[in-house]
Amino acid sequence: ALQSSLQEQQSGLNYLSTTVKEMSKKAPSDISRKYQSEFEEVETRWKKLSSQLFEHCHKLEEHMAKLRKIQNHIKTLKKWMAEVDVFLKEEWPAVGDSEILKKQLKQCRLLVSDIQTIQPSLTSVNEGGQKIKSEAEPEFAARLETELKELNTQWEHVCRQVYARKEDIKGGLDKTISLQKDLSEMHEWMTQAEEEYLERDFEYKTPDELQKAVEEMKRAKEEAQQKEAKVKLLTESVNSVLTQAPPAAQEALKKELDTLTTNYQWLCTRLNGKCKTLEEVWACWHELLSYLEKANKWLNEVEFKLKTMENIPGGAEEISEVLDSLDNLMQHSEDNPNQIRILAQTLTDGGVMDELINEELESFNSRWRELHEE
Repeated sequence: ALQSSLQEQQSGLNYLSTTVKEMSKKAPSDISRKYQSEFEEVETRWKKLSSQLFEHCHKLEEHMAKLRKIQNHIKTLKKWMAEVDVFLKEEWPAVGDSEILKKQLKQCRLLVSDIQTIQPSLTSVNEGGQKIKSEAEPEFAARLETELKELNTQWEHVCRQVYARKEDIKGGLDKTISLQKDLSEMHEWMTQAEEEYLERDFEYKTPDELQKAVEEMKRAKEEAQQKEAKVKLLTESVNSVLTQAPPAAQEALKKELDTLTTNYQWLCTRLNGKCKTLEEVWACWHELLSYLEKANKWLNEVEFKLKTMENIPGGAEEISEVLDSLDNLMQHSEDNPNQIRILAQTLTDGGVMDELINEELESFNSRWRELHEE
């Protein structure tokens, strides 16, 4: 406004200059010098004032440009921090849902990238603010100092929260992935155990195969029992996650845990049952061997008696003794064969070593009939 006013007065100065020059031509020299001196004094003050106004305006424009730049930066920073604050308040780590956690972690990483990009702007605000503050009036300098302090405090707070949230989400994601991996591995083990020990058709043609099957089933049973601690730990981990997970993830996790524990208990029941059955079959086989051993021992004794009777002396007393001995041998001749037939039938009905047992049984029965008839 002063510069405009000065420009408006320029015509007056020009008129004065022209008038002084014209008067100097006509007026006496002393009067001419007097007016010339006064005009030069006015002109000097005019130039000085014009120069001062220009310098002041230029300096004020520079200050205004710097101040606007800082204020724009401050406005942008505050807006960004307000948006981040909304995100930090509304978005919580969705532990248990890996897809949501991955999205949240991506958002946090973008915020970290923003922090690194924006940091130079904050540095510029601080440096420019300090320079303006050093040249400003005390009242404005104090206000600027307060504003910068609040800005930096808020920035540090937001940065800490973003980095903390990133670590929380990463920890939640790692925990969720680890939990899902453990659940998947447990499901996989149960499926494998079921296919390997319960769904496969077993044929036991030899005692070695039966013994191997018994040992394998015992190991499977023991392994399943050892998994109980793993299932318990998984249950505790899932229940811990359920307290932090969103409703949708809670339902899915709870359903998966219920399915896992139910399938595990059913698998253990079936493994225990099959292990018990195989142990009973193994015991039955050994009982059959025991009866066969006793029966063959008896047959050997009969065979020996028959051979010793081929040259019996002709006396009645000797013949009577031999008959009594044979009667004693034959008295319980049916006990062992009956047990052998029952045990053999039990095993062969289950398809256990049927060919081998039938051969053994046929050999024994044939010998038993021959010696019995003899």
